[in-house]
Amino acid sequence: MLHHLSAGRLTGLLLVAVTLAGAAGPPVRAADTGVPADPAAVEAEARRLIKQRCVLCHPALPDGGWVQMTQVRRDRAGWESELHRMEEDYHSVLTPEETAILVDYFATRWGPEPE
Repeated sequence: MLHHLSAGRLTGLLLVAVTLAGAAGPPVRAADTGVPADPAAVEAEARRLIKQRCVLCHPALPDGGWVQMTQVRRDRAGWESELHRMEEDYHSVLTPEETAILVDYFATRWGPEPE
């Protein structure tokens, strides 16, 4: 059946399939509140995003963090600024939802040390 499709149509179908496959993950936020649904799910999704989008430039460290990313702890505003800087300076591509997931994760796991 696929041999009857033009190259352009086949490419279009593949793009749709890849997009849908990427969107099929479990929701990590309650859609109506924006509150993380489950801390373990948020962490798993954040680590998946980091592995997919960040490790090329930020390899993993033995402490569970990543080179340059987690060597300096930041508060929520600091993490938002850092992710924005990655978009501006290095053209990283994150959706607003992905950015929110990463900020939640980093601010919780790699936020300022308790005093």
